[in-house]
Amino acid sequence: MKYVYFDYNIIRYLEEKKLNLKGLLEKLDSKTSNLQVVYSPAHIEEMIKNLIDDGVGEDTIKNRLKYIEKITRSKAILPYSRESLKQEYIDGAYLSEESPLAMYERLLPTYGQNETVTSHQKQKIENGKINEKNTGITSKEANNTDIKKTLEDNKANLIEIIHHGVISASEEHNIPIPNNLDFNNFCFDMYKKCFLAHEAAIEKIFEEFELRRYFPEKDEKTSTYDVTHAVYASFCDILVTSDKRFLKKAEAAFDWYGVKTKITKP
Repeated sequence: MKYVYFDYNIIRYLEEKKLNLKGLLEKLDSKTSNLQVVYSPAHIEEMIKNLIDDGVGEDTIKNRLKYIEKITRSKAILPYSRESLKQEYIDGAYLSEESPLAMYERLLPTYGQNETVTSHQKQKIENGKINEKNTGITSKEANNTDIKKTLEDNKANLIEIIHHGVISASEEHNIPIPNNLDFNNFCFDMYKKCFLAHEAAIEKIFEEFELRRYFPEKDEKTSTYDVTHAVYASFCDILVTSDKRFLKKAEAAFDWYGVKTKITKP
């Protein structure tokens, strides 16, 4: 079975019939029975943002939730085990059966708790603009640089930041860190042992992209959701997106970090 992760824009295009689900799945694999479309908390959080921040009506949101339930059969990628759900551990995350509506109702009261993360992303975008002004290197020029070499050159600093952040988050949320997690072995195969570490790794890699003006975002919330979609898509076989900026950053991040997920356009 191959797990397919649609970026949120793809789900909206499918729902609005701008894309054909059967045709898209056949493009990914001629034997579509081999494919299982999944969703994640990142999709639900974007929908809650649509409701609260963007003025999208609740009926529209509920219909979208039903559509996600239809195409995924309520199969979701979750970071941790939940006793109330039927789950299967898939090497770093949990393939779970939870209706999108149930997840929506579970996450809705927590919306706004990521404002610190969003504010941090906004500052990174601003820092990138300042860096562009100081260096004279435009985002167009940065897009053509060897960004993976830049990541490699800054690897030790990334590890130090991630290590400190994960230890702090572990203590704050009482989440144990596996004894066999080697922070210095900075790769997906190692960091997937601890979701906190994996999440922090993707976040810091994407922040580095923003700082270096590599396919930069204009909106901090878009940047935040790109990170969370990349975090969950890492556990899948295929990621489909029509967002060029996200595609380019995910390709570079996954290649350097060792994620084997195939990234494709619809």
